[in-house]
Amino acid sequence: MATLAFTPLTGGRSAKAPVLLVHGFASTPYHNWVSTGWVKTLEAAGYPLHLVTLPYHRLQSVEDESLRPATLLDISWADPQDAVAQLSEVLKTYTEGLGQPAHLIGFSIGARVLWGFAATFPHLALTLTLGAMPVNSRLDQVHSSLLGEIDVPEGFDSVLACSPIAPESLVSFTSAHFPAVDPEIIPRCPVFMYEGCKDSLAHSRSAFNLLSTRQANWLEIAGRDHINILTSGQVRKETVRFLDEHR
Repeated sequence: MATLAFTPLTGGRSAKAPVLLVHGFASTPYHNWVSTGWVKTLEAAGYPLHLVTLPYHRLQSVEDESLRPATLLDISWADPQDAVAQLSEVLKTYTEGLGQPAHLIGFSIGARVLWGFAATFPHLALTLTLGAMPVNSRLDQVHSSLLGEIDVPEGFDSVLACSPIAPESLVSFTSAHFPAVDPEIIPRCPVFMYEGCKDSLAHSRSAFNLLSTRQANWLEIAGRDHINILTSGQVRKETVRFLDEHR
């Protein structure tokens, strides 16, 4: 049995709606949200934060004691089911426990999960901020490459090279099925999407084009790719502005 881990942080003022942050494939909350300045920026803006750790992405020792998960929720990962749907159900349980809708912030495969969550449970999604969301994750190909059956898919070399996660854990995670974005299943809440112009993995503009122009905002950052887009101060600034508009 795999687990989805949740770490509530105490830096934000509780008067604002909570923010759930879901990291990307082969990374951790620390690498995506803490070391890049996202936690500092969002806490300074007064938002209570809840960091989500995807199955098979927990390190044996946390990078910081404040990041130790407070809640672990089991999730079935043995069968080749729809991983987005499975994760959404567990996120629903946790978010309902917060007692109010949440701002949702995700990166890479975390963004893909939150897209599905917001579309399936719209009453729990206040806003949706998605960075470098893959329309088709290609994690099935990554799985085969980790088993040595095929070459690493284009664009994933740098992701795997930077990963602090053990290869055997990534094999377990990629054994699940992550479906491509279904144009019939889209979120209805306000959406802010961003991507680096040099990103060779995400290609999320096609998902953005499914959304109403009245609900969606797009930002493309020059010179940024899938690895360094999260360090963009402009993206963090625009995210806070977006959240403040819809609090």
